[in-house]
Amino acid sequence: MNQPKFRVLLLDDKENHLNIIKDALHLTTYQVFDKIWTIEIEAVNIIVVKKEDKTFDFDASCIQKIEKASIEPFDLLILDIGYLHKDLKIEEHLRPIFEENELEYRSNQKWKQFGALSPDNLVLVEIHENSNFKKNFVGHENSIFGYTYIRHGQEKLFYDEEGCLKMLNKSFRNAALNNNIKLEGTRKKLFYNSPEFEGINEKLYYPYILSQYLEKLIHIEIWKKEAGNLKKNVEILVANHESEIEKKKSPKRDPGTLTIRDIFYDLTFPQLWYILGALVTLVVGAVSVGVLLSKFNVF
Repeated sequence: MNQPKFRVLLLDDKENHLNIIKDALHLTTYQVFDKIWTIEIEAVNIIVVKKEDKTFDFDASCIQKIEKASIEPFDLLILDIGYLHKDLKIEEHLRPIFEENELEYRSNQKWKQFGALSPDNLVLVEIHENSNFKKNFVGHENSIFGYTYIRHGQEKLFYDEEGCLKMLNKSFRNAALNNNIKLEGTRKKLFYNSPEFEGINEKLYYPYILSQYLEKLIHIEIWKKEAGNLKKNVEILVANHESEIEKKKSPKRDPGTLTIRDIFYDLTFPQLWYILGALVTLVVGAVSVGVLLSKFNVF
């Protein structure tokens, strides 16, 4: 039996994080019952570039790598939801605009004008409709886990949690229809919003702690997939059993047209044997009664 594989696409704009996570998880195995799953990680470093017209877009190599990785469907997408241009300085470029007019900043998504992009930009890149990118990435139907690490004091400069989740649901409609999208702020989830992990500690520990967290997440998704397979197998067995029962049932007939064959059609062998015995007893009894009556000249 071939080992099943669990395919994961991981996107992040920090290449060192990707390398650490992929080294930790790629081609590792996980056993559920008697089945051993192989975890296959496709990792793509998302690079934001500045074009000649001063607008920002994704480097073409990113799209090509996602297209190549998407040759087969994925079981899970793990997406960093914020991709920053290397020259973007959050406090210098975004803070003044935010403090000047927060409502306009949010409604116009001003951060994108300075090179802060997200998955809703990624799914809109120009590529032919029959591409693997469109079919297995944008059209992904299985689970999606979005994550982001936002430093203390910068939360309001980007999407809030509710806004981020809406963005993912809008970007990946098939997965949203199946209610398969989850979002987590990793600073809150992994470090309890503690400022002690920012700066040097963040760089040293974050990708390793994140990889352990994602490993547990992948294992949970494998269990869910295995449970789904088990449910399907049970449903097939039940359907086959019900079909066999239906085949054994006699077709419904008008009571006025019932024949002897129809009456005995559904009976099991013990039931037939019992009825036959009852008929024999009845005949023998009738004959015996007839003999007795004849002796007393009743007729």
